[in-house]
Order: sequence, then structure tokens, then C-alpha cells
Amino acid sequence: MSQQYLKRYFSERDLPDRLIEVEANGMTHLIWSKEIERLVCEVAGATEQSMVAEKIRQIEFHNPNAIHGFIDHLAKCFCEENV
Repeated sequence: MSQQYLKRYFSERDLPDRLIEVEANGMTHLIWSKEIERLVCEVAGATEQSMVAEKIRQIEFHNPNAIHGFIDHLAKCFCEENV
């Protein structure tokens, strides 16, 4: 259910694709925000998707513009865990 919500959310919001610069593990990494969206929707497990979906709901309720910062945070987490 969270995967459907996330796909619908990113489709409806149609956020601009941004190049995110991340400092992780002593290196600089570049990753596109649309790639983070894809990873969240297609690669993350059900537990992670549920957690991300809940955080997005909170962000949308309080300050929808803060989503960009959250995607940056997800990019940093991805780079720290997988690179």
C-alpha cells in the first residue's frame, strides 16, 4: 500500500529533477532526485517505504516545500549505506 502511495505522490507532485551533491564516506557523490524517487518506490523494502510514506504525509501537512530537504536527506542516507 505504501508503494502505491509513494508512486502516486511523486507522480502527482511532479517535482523537478535536481542534481544532489552528497558528502558521504569521505567522498562527494552526485545523484539525481528522480533516482532517489525511483529507489524509494522500486528498491526500498516495505518497512522503509512505510516509514518514508509516513514522513511525507507529515511534511505535506506541515510544509509541503520541505519535501526537497527530505529527498536530500534520503540521498545522503542512500550514499552512506550503499557506497
